[in-house]
Amino acid sequence: MNHRILPISVFLILLLSSVCTGYHHLRKAQNAIAADLTQALCSTLREKKDLLITPDTIRVYRHLRSTAGGQVLLAISDEKFRRSLKHEELRQEAFISLGSFEPSSEAGKQVSLGTIQGDTLVIQDSRLGEDIVLKGCVAPNWATVLSISDQRLSLTLLAAAFFWCIFSQRWLGRRQGVVVEAETDAFGGMTYSESDNAFYDENCTPIHFTPMQHQLITLLWETPAHTLSKEKICEALWPGKPDASDTLYTLVRRLKPVLESHTRLRLQVDRGKSYSLKIR
Repeated sequence: MNHRILPISVFLILLLSSVCTGYHHLRKAQNAIAADLTQALCSTLREKKDLLITPDTIRVYRHLRSTAGGQVLLAISDEKFRRSLKHEELRQEAFISLGSFEPSSEAGKQVSLGTIQGDTLVIQDSRLGEDIVLKGCVAPNWATVLSISDQRLSLTLLAAAFFWCIFSQRWLGRRQGVVVEAETDAFGGMTYSESDNAFYDENCTPIHFTPMQHQLITLLWETPAHTLSKEKICEALWPGKPDASDTLYTLVRRLKPVLESHTRLRLQVDRGKSYSLKIR
């Protein structure tokens, strides 16, 4: 059983390592994207804060919030912000979200499902009349995030897991073949397996002997030349019984048709002195 546990354990370790490594690098890529959004937003505000947040922008935002009756996030598409991003793959989907500052709101709350955000920047300006919250945001697809993350190690481990799976299957097959060959022996269309102490025909179907028939066949099978004297058989099967000749005769008579119907063997009797397994 141990020779099966080892290949499965190695496969699971490689597969789990691949998944964990891939997830780790995916999270690193998401953090790198969030940091990129933050630096791009800071760079944009340094150059064009007054152009980005104008009284008209605030007026539109307040109108939308009053109409909606609650918190509203305004998405601003700014070319300078997009150009400031280091990851060119993000520029098409990146935007700036604008909202009012609410202490009760969660600072890290996602703008929408699947959106990655940079750090929250709060703009305090007396001209605006309230604090404004800005975030750099992007809603990339998973292909974009994967292209940014370094998945080489994860893919290498995954490939190693599947190569190991193929190799271990072949190794187990060869090992099983060696074990079967070592544990079995064939003679006259009948095979004996030591591992399960059973006899099989040429189609690998178990031959059903009675317990006494099985003992007699096993004695003859394990004896060189497959021959034993009557005395040795009686002593092995019925130790202490004074005369087991009739019992042996009955056992042999009932065993012959079972043996001949499943194998190419016959039970040969030599004048009542010895019994042999012979190929017909």
